[in-house]
Amino acid sequence: IMVGGSQANVLVKARENEFTEKLTGNTLAKTLGATLYKEKEKVTDMVKERVPYLKNAKELEFAFKIRNKDKPASWMFTDGAETIPKEEECKGVFDKAAEWAAQFQ
Repeated sequence: IMVGGSQANVLVKARENEFTEKLTGNTLAKTLGATLYKEKEKVTDMVKERVPYLKNAKELEFAFKIRNKDKPASWMFTDGAETIPKEEECKGVFDKAAEWAAQFQ
């Protein structure tokens, strides 16, 4: 449904090294989540349109998978999929500060 850009590619590369993986933590999941939640309604509508048996779903859980380019047949399976954190967990410092400031307007 979504394809990561250059920032996502950098974070994926960081996961290949144990040190940088610990350093970046779940930044990839949070970054993808922040992007997803900004367009959540559009993404949800698109998923329900493309996957008919989800049309009546009341709630969707989102996940991502890093594709192994050497094994394209594995792309369609859910093994290795990582859940995207809840929307609140994906918000950055600036988003939280803007929400806090908005209460005083």
